[in-house]
This record gives sequence, structure tokens and C-alpha cells, in this order.
Amino acid sequence: MNKTKENLIIVPVGNPIDKFVKQLNYPIDVKDHWRWVREERNYQVVAVQYGNFEPEEGTYDHLIKMKGFKWPIVKELSKQFDMTEWEYIGFYDDDVILNWKKMNRSFEIAKDKNFKAFQISLEKGSESQYPCTQQMDSMSYTHTNFIEIMCPVFSRSVLPQFIELAKAYDVYTGWGLDYVLAEYLDIKPAVIHEISMFHPPRPDTGSGYDKSKAFAEMDLLLNTVFPAEMEKQGRKIINNYSNFTDKTLELFMKI
Repeated sequence: MNKTKENLIIVPVGNPIDKFVKQLNYPIDVKDHWRWVREERNYQVVAVQYGNFEPEEGTYDHLIKMKGFKWPIVKELSKQFDMTEWEYIGFYDDDVILNWKKMNRSFEIAKDKNFKAFQISLEKGSESQYPCTQQMDSMSYTHTNFIEIMCPVFSRSVLPQFIELAKAYDVYTGWGLDYVLAEYLDIKPAVIHEISMFHPPRPDTGSGYDKSKAFAEMDLLLNTVFPAEMEKQGRKIINNYSNFTDKTLELFMKI
């Protein structure tokens, strides 16, 4: 895969680029959508067709066809090409809405501030239960201990370590990865508030995967895999992830 821009975004695509824009009557020209190819962008988009829907031409720089869920796909792609050729590498869900200028700006800020990992803040009304990731108009950015697994972006310096954690078990949904990534990578991720994106609320009509399996996966990661990986590095765990409760969740709502 040829590198033509400084940054890379990998996005599994199962929906038309304008689906959520039309559903929500969201005020954006679809041609300005972050997935639409433009010479002015400072990033490339790799779209992964994981189902029957084939992404529209012009909405990606590279198209890969591969069945599966987001994080198993990422693990497989990490074997096929060197992601660290790019300065920042993002893993986005396809329903996130923002324009290409905002996406460009996120990479500019990250480079200027030397962020190791970050996400763009979420507009009011977005699907999110974490106050630390919601937009704060008075802030340019904040450092926190949590970024959401729907849209994390990693610098090339920490991405290999994150991938190694994902390879340490049979990752399916990625549930729990967002809880441990800051401590595992020994970083303070950033949330960029100067700009924001919209993540459409999801009706409770089924997420496409078995939630009981997802909870079991998270339990395995938090209580077995993550402690074992930390032990290999001779590191002690700071946060208590066992018996995960709403009280534990408060750890991930701090700035």
C-alpha cells in the first residue's frame, strides 16, 4: 500500500456514506464528508468492506474486502502492511460524521502537541456515556485516561504496543480495550475540543454481535489478559478493573 499522506484512517464500512446524514438531516454536504477523497486531505482512508455493501467509489483511497469485526480486521491488516509508515493511524467507525477539514485539523493539532493517542470530542446529542469525551467549548483539548474505542487515533510510536495487546487474545468486539489502553501504553490520551464530531445514537435494535459474548470478552481482557501482559513487562496495575461496576466507571470520567 503506497503512502501518499502523513496519516492513515482505517474504517470498516457497511453503510452508504450519506445514510446517517440523511436520516438525521445533519447539516453537512456529503461531498465534504471525511471519507470523501480530496487532494487537500492530510490523511488516506482505507475502507474495509466486511459485508455485502460495497463502499462507493470516491469514498476511499484503498479498498480491502475482509469479513469480520473491526478489531479482528485491524489485527489481520497489521500483518499485511506496516501501519507505522504513517505518523498517525486512526480506527474509525463508519457512522461518525464530520467534515474533512475537521479531520485534517485533528491531525495538525496532534502533531503540534505531540499526542501519543487522541480522539475528537463528541457533539451534544452524540452516542456517548463518558463526559470526558464530550465537547467542552472552553477548551482546546484535554488530557484524560480514556478515549473511546469507536474512534481512537494512535501515533506510530505507541501503535505497535497497542496491537500487541489486541493480539494477546481472541479479540471480537474490542470491549474493554478503551478502559486499559491509557495505562497499558503509559500515556495520557488527548480529547480535542477545538473541533467535534457527531456519533449518531443507536436505537436498541441489536448491535450486530452477541452482547453476552462481548461482556465475557471484556471480563477476560480486564481480569486475565491485561494483568498477564502487564506482568510480562514487570509493571504493576494502578487501577482496579476487577468486578467492573459503575463506581469503577468513574475512573474513566476524569480529565
